[in-house]
Amino acid sequence: MNNFKKRLSVSLLAFPLIYVLLYQKTLSNLLILIVFLFCIFEWVKIFKKKNAIFFLGLIVLFAFLLSLLRIYNFEEFNLTFLWLIILTWLSDIGGYIFGKLFGGPKLTQISPNKTWGGAIGSIILRQFAFLIFF
Repeated sequence: MNNFKKRLSVSLLAFPLIYVLLYQKTLSNLLILIVFLFCIFEWVKIFKKKNAIFFLGLIVLFAFLLSLLRIYNFEEFNLTFLWLIILTWLSDIGGYIFGKLFGGPKLTQISPNKTWGGAIGSIILRQFAFLIFF
């Protein structure tokens, strides 16, 4: 499966998840808790030694969970969350399309397929969406 098909599949699978996050608060809180537990599991798996960084990471993850639950249960969360999802999707789409069309020099060694053209396209499409909605 090529990269475009993978991205399209993940995007289509994201729609039911977004519906749950927007309209099913109890189920969403449970989902957030499950993701948090998965993060804790992965964090413990990464660190063989239980040093100061390990415990600091646990504190950060716990603070993130509490912050996420608090933000998620705000009254105006639905509109803000939907806006963030739209901006993220448009940014990703802009980066992908411009990166494929224009390419250019590589942006970083960490992610070798990222190019300056994709980064600029990401910013352009995100700003375009921002101008339309605000």
